[in-house]
Amino acid sequence: MTPDDWRTLRELRLQALTDSPESFFGDMSTERDYGEKQWRQELDPNVWLMATFDTRRVGLVKLNCNARSHDDMHLEALWVAPDMRRRGIGEMLVSALESAAATKKAQELRLWVFTENHSARDFYLRLGYTGPLDTQEIKSNGRRRYEQEFLKHIKVVGSPANSE
Repeated sequence: MTPDDWRTLRELRLQALTDSPESFFGDMSTERDYGEKQWRQELDPNVWLMATFDTRRVGLVKLNCNARSHDDMHLEALWVAPDMRRRGIGEMLVSALESAAATKKAQELRLWVFTENHSARDFYLRLGYTGPLDTQEIKSNGRRRYEQEFLKHIKVVGSPANSE
């Protein structure tokens, strides 16, 4: 998505927060009040990818590029509509995000998962992420929670390891 897609991002992100508020660091009351400028800033320098099924928007994921180095890029905000889960959409979104990170010369991709979200943890482990590497306590949606960090090494586009 580009900054001109800010309305689409807003719509999908608020759907995700409505559907699964316990899965995200952000919260509905804050993000619902974001204006156009804030949504556009979310889309630059970050990469947001959207999944569609026919013409329906059914998934979303973010490559956080606000980090200090290419190796500090994070996968965030993965969401798939409840009735579309377990159909490979999440895997396609993650794969596309990994490709986007590789084109930005990232050699690894990190993500954080709330410790109680066992299905997300198992999903990422199945996709080749390793961890947990670290655990941290954070305050999310008015309560203290713990999240764990996972990592996956990715091949940089154009590197010798990719040319076959």
